[in-house]
Amino acid sequence: MSNGSTPDVFSFTDYRDFLRALYTERKARGLSYRWLARRAGLSSPSFLKSVIDGQKNLAPTTATRVAVALGLREDGSEYFRLLVQANQTDDAAEQRRIRAQLARLRRHQDVQELAAARDAYYREWYFPAIRELATTTHFRADARWIARTLRPKITIPAAKRALAVLERIGLLRRDAAGELRASNQQVTTELEPKSDQVATFHRAMLERAASALSDIARDERDISSITLCVEPNGLPAFKKRIQQLRRELLDEFDAGASGAQVVQLNLQLFPVSKRFDS
Repeated sequence: MSNGSTPDVFSFTDYRDFLRALYTERKARGLSYRWLARRAGLSSPSFLKSVIDGQKNLAPTTATRVAVALGLREDGSEYFRLLVQANQTDDAAEQRRIRAQLARLRRHQDVQELAAARDAYYREWYFPAIRELATTTHFRADARWIARTLRPKITIPAAKRALAVLERIGLLRRDAAGELRASNQQVTTELEPKSDQVATFHRAMLERAASALSDIARDERDISSITLCVEPNGLPAFKKRIQQLRRELLDEFDAGASGAQVVQLNLQLFPVSKRFDS
């Protein structure tokens, strides 16, 4: 809740604090207690101010109307309603039950945000490349430098957009001197990615691999393939071996800050014939 952004209800443990923060943020844009009371179907324009000041409480039905008036939807509305109950009950068992429900809603929100961050990360092929560049001591958080360092080159506006996205999702963070550096977070896709954005990323990297055949010198690349026939139960074991190989390569060759170049390794396994029933 910084830089004048709209307060996130999921970050609050007291509904009065949330109402106070939201009203303060929106007051500059013309929000008034009278308008909010009318929108929530309340008879007294000063009722919500009394609630924020701790002089009055919200009834469950009123809490729901207030949540709608504030623009909260689905999980946000439910979280606010539960927060009201948790803050206004003196029953310890009831509080524990409600707090558990609040925690569940927060976890669900975290999963949704992580999914959105992952999709943003894989929207363009060069986002992961820039993030990996940022792990090295050579990195400069300068869009012009990034644009000409990547292979193939990208535009300066594209590099600026990538820096902004990577910082927003926490993969780049500012150090004590205000410089953008790679965070300690690690990002990987699911073993079988379901996101359209991740699938788009893989297609883009396959295109980069095809271009490398003509654009990258032979001594800087290794592009090869094998075609073989596997046993009926061989495919799952084959996939597991590839997944293990990826992990081993990361452990052995990830140079981190001392790295001198970012590379991309694509491994593809897919059938080129029908499966024969035994």
